[in-house]
Amino acid sequence: MVTDDCRHKLKPGCSTVPIRIGVASFLQIVGAIIGNFGVEILSVDSKANIESHTMSYIRCSFIQASIAFVGLMYAFLYVRETHFPKREGFGYTEFQNSNLDLSSENGDDAESVEVRQSPPRRAGPLKYVGSLVEVLTEQRPGFTRLCLCLSLFFVFVEFLALDTNILFLLVKRAPFAWSDKIWSIFSLVKTSVFGAGMIVCPLLLTLVHWLGKDSLMIIISIAASAASFFLISQATTTEEIFITAGLGILTGAISPGYRSFLPRMVSKEQTARLFTVVHVIMTICPIISTTIFNNVFSLTLDTWPGFVFFLGGILQTVVVFGQIIVHILMRPQWRMEKMLREHRKNEIVTENDDPREEHRVVEADPEQRSVSNTTVMGSDIQASQENSSGTPRQGILKV
Repeated sequence: MVTDDCRHKLKPGCSTVPIRIGVASFLQIVGAIIGNFGVEILSVDSKANIESHTMSYIRCSFIQASIAFVGLMYAFLYVRETHFPKREGFGYTEFQNSNLDLSSENGDDAESVEVRQSPPRRAGPLKYVGSLVEVLTEQRPGFTRLCLCLSLFFVFVEFLALDTNILFLLVKRAPFAWSDKIWSIFSLVKTSVFGAGMIVCPLLLTLVHWLGKDSLMIIISIAASAASFFLISQATTTEEIFITAGLGILTGAISPGYRSFLPRMVSKEQTARLFTVVHVIMTICPIISTTIFNNVFSLTLDTWPGFVFFLGGILQTVVVFGQIIVHILMRPQWRMEKMLREHRKNEIVTENDDPREEHRVVEADPEQRSVSNTTVMGSDIQASQENSSGTPRQGILKV
């Protein structure tokens, strides 16, 4: 659902987050809400009966494994590829010429749109790994490739700091001394607010007309997450911990924000591979996070138990400033896409007003999502830079 919407709903010149991406992200959170609710029902306090306490966790683990197996079998039996790529019809060269160039070599009106072919796929057992690396190394206009790699690095840092296991260890000790039920209630409240933010934030951004709305949503949500970490690092009461759950209405926008922002930098047939890279990062992060933050928590347990959250807040603050840099670097790309979008609308109106027009406009293939994801050669980049240094010139496809 997310992959298909990222392929079909992300239009050039528009940075609105499709609401279905937020809904799909929320549906994933619903599973966590149901899981926390189930744990709250099945959990038994260790003070009451240690054997029942142990069996309650065994039952929860069995239910989790069973549902995961059902999901795996569903994906294996029913999930199929829904995208069959066509040729992508426009690139950076649309801005190089202000007039149409007619091809009269054959003396006919046959259209020929020049398309750059992607390099051949690697053969052998490493072809899948090579295709993932290709997404990150493929040459793209302007700073797009740099911003893509930086954004993936920021995803790594962000999810590295989002590990909640340390919070569980913190609230289990004095002065909090939470029981399993209180922890389940907190997780339920925080997850519910977090999921609501996945839908509310994209809806609020539809009221404004800013460039890079999904990028701005990422900046605001990660800043809110950093603020919650700083608050937890100084918290001494249960009420202060629960207050940080309220910031989940803003931090919930992280997931739909990245799911909208990252795919705009790649072509449609690379969307699934990009999400594969993201999920690999999300899988590796908990392993690394546990190794680093557990040791830091153990070392500072007696002096400052919340120091590990202060460190996490610093990491997220770094991500905020890094995303601001990415936003600044990508603004020229977004302006160009917006200009291209307006140019096409004007050309369509002109064509409808003058049916005798000799020069017919070739509308870009609907496969193309954005100027930013077009693979270009060095000459195209140089030409685009020359155009950006002066007055932007309008142009359209060659026929």
